Amino acid sequence: MEEVPNQTPQNPAKKSWYENPGCISLLLVFFFPLGLLLMWVYTNWDKKIKWAVTLIILFLIVLGFAIPTPSAPIANSTTINNTQTKPIPEIPEPVNEEASVVETVTEEPVAGELTAAEQEYLQKILKSTQNLTGAFSVIGEMADEPLKVYDDQDYIMRLAVAIITIQQEYKTATEIIPPTRFQDIHKDYTKALSLYTAATEELTYGIDSYDPDKINKAADLMEEASVYLNSATEKMTAIQ
Repeated sequence: MEEVPNQTPQNPAKKSWYENPGCISLLLVFFFPLGLLLMWVYTNWDKKIKWAVTLIILFLIVLGFAIPTPSAPIANSTTINNTQTKPIPEIPEPVNEEASVVETVTEEPVAGELTAAEQEYLQKILKSTQNLTGAFSVIGEMADEPLKVYDDQDYIMRLAVAIITIQQEYKTATEIIPPTRFQDIHKDYTKALSLYTAATEELTYGIDSYDPDKINKAADLMEEASVYLNSATEKMTAIQ
């Protein structure tokens, strides 16, 4: 009887850093152009999750263009011989002593510009969108290594934080009163977050009960939410 030589199982090829789901998740947060490319090329994430992440980042980009960059203050001076500056004395405006009623000036939006209230609103949504990007990148890792949700305590904790983040962002969005020009946008954005929150609930139940139908339902809800987020993005672009 011939002896069968001992064969040691070969270790699976180690993934390069750019194929590692954890690295891709970090890049989606800190350098999204490369993160998006690697996500589509090297991950096995569900396409519905990939599109959710892509649309969130697209919305983030549009928000970034909508918020004006603060410009440096211009000094109140005049240049003499291009070397010396002298301050221009301020001339006090005449005071109307007969005026007894102080009128309240309402800040009106100017075409192509944002009011202070609108800028404050966009800053809040910008921060919310950044948090969502990180949360969904963590959820996406589950598709590459499904067993992580049962035997990787570090990932379980990160996944729990991601789910709580999405639910908290929805709650925060419902408490924000948007400026008039952004009411329709906020309605779509809040609806998207509502569906994302419902998706996290289905995902949690699916993981706890080993029910793939629940997990698939979560992916469907994410796809539906993406429709509303895409609508919010288009409306944001139109305002600009």
